[in-house]
Amino acid sequence: MLRPQVFTPTQGVNYGNAPIDLKSTELSRSMNGYYPKQSSRWTVRPGFECVTDAVNKLTTPILGLTPYYNGTTLYLVAFSGGKIYAMSKAILESSTPAWTEIGFLSDSTTKPQAVVYNGLLLIADGGPSIRYWDGTTTGLIANSPSKCTALAEARGVLIGNSGDVVDYIYLSAPNFADKDWQSGSGHREVAVGFGDGVPVNAFCVGPGGKDVLVSKKDDRQGVGQIRRLIMPGADTLSWYVSEPTDSSSAAQNAHGMLNAFGRTFYFDDTGMRAVAATDGYDEVNVDAHFGKRINKAFNLFNAVVQEITFLPTIGAFMLLLQSYTQPYLYFPRNNAFCPWRMSGAIINSACTIDNNIYMGTADGNLYRMNENIGADEVEPGVDPKPIQSYGRTKKVTANGYDMVLKRTTLAMTPIRSGTVYLRAVKNNEATQVQLCDGFPVEDGRNLLGLATGLLGLATGLLGAGGAEPTQQTIHGGIRDCGLQIEWYGDGARYEIEQITAEIAGPLGE
Repeated sequence: MLRPQVFTPTQGVNYGNAPIDLKSTELSRSMNGYYPKQSSRWTVRPGFECVTDAVNKLTTPILGLTPYYNGTTLYLVAFSGGKIYAMSKAILESSTPAWTEIGFLSDSTTKPQAVVYNGLLLIADGGPSIRYWDGTTTGLIANSPSKCTALAEARGVLIGNSGDVVDYIYLSAPNFADKDWQSGSGHREVAVGFGDGVPVNAFCVGPGGKDVLVSKKDDRQGVGQIRRLIMPGADTLSWYVSEPTDSSSAAQNAHGMLNAFGRTFYFDDTGMRAVAATDGYDEVNVDAHFGKRINKAFNLFNAVVQEITFLPTIGAFMLLLQSYTQPYLYFPRNNAFCPWRMSGAIINSACTIDNNIYMGTADGNLYRMNENIGADEVEPGVDPKPIQSYGRTKKVTANGYDMVLKRTTLAMTPIRSGTVYLRAVKNNEATQVQLCDGFPVEDGRNLLGLATGLLGLATGLLGAGGAEPTQQTIHGGIRDCGLQIEWYGDGARYEIEQITAEIAGPLGE
């Protein structure tokens, strides 16, 4: 008896459940897939082109990238090697992009946090004062909190922490002038914990700017807290901090919190979490289940967050981890996580300028995502590395009986040329059986009925040049008590619509 199993991989990876317990929409493994805004289908990500050549790249790791518009010019700003660099949009898009050094940071290891405020780029780098750049000159903000590493803006007020008085937050005068934190009235210091000694380490302005989440963390005491800065009115004298959550959870650092898609997300010592909606005005309700599908991967190597950044161009946020080559992206429309790998490069920071996504790496290179290529450049125009992509379905079983995989049909839409392979994975999840020789794909839509043994050899172009869907079926058989289907792409960009596996069994009934 043939039992068709249909897989539509619309919900990304799930490491939290065993492969046998996954939904048909989830993947047990995946690499370099994403969900474009115009589609809910698993699609191979675009390639990355290297923007700066060997002469103009930075010689030290890029710790952070941020866009900045001073009212006349749009810049990409980078923090690297204890210095601040900038590149205008015109230079960025020229034939020879090059950085311009514009100032110094307090040290070469602290990852600064940047906020655009009243036309100034403000930089909290742990120095004696917060720094600024206006597109022409750099300087210090007078009377700003010392050793500030976390900075946010809400209702025209800057909110900062201090390395000197760790359990307070500092509020600037609203819309202060003359580059003076205290210029005008309304600047305040607000106790957060009333002398508990737990440092404030991160802020996140909540949905709609109605409140600010305040993270506190002390590894020595094993204490973590998420509190809410309540802002009842415009007068900062009415602002106060709520009681902490019952959880010991807190953001790992200033770059590990993000407000996007109407929610607040953060990375703690166990992985990704989210702050759920609550009816209580002062309450903070931590959703510990949000990252369940991927947190198992982070627990294996004591991950430390480098940055969580919103990428509106693709409608996702990117989670970057320190010294790790594999970023994770979250797509809320599909409620899906997708891991990426960029030919061995460690991405330290990412941001969007004029709908282009830029990434700075640990080797000082600057990359730009390019929809028109299916490879990652190491240097401009030199030695592109084809994107390696794959996905593996849930496991199918038959109550301990053997099954025979008779035929597999893969429906896909090619985007960029390359080679795609199809495999069956046996019950031990290690033994892979190649179902066909790699088949080349070109522009067009392919519908491939691929056999389940080495007899199923696909040769020649299928659906090339926008041809009608094509189906090939060659019969064979793979036998085991548990089976999964895996696809693998070498350089190809394609979109997975559906996989259908026709299975005979269970035997012995």
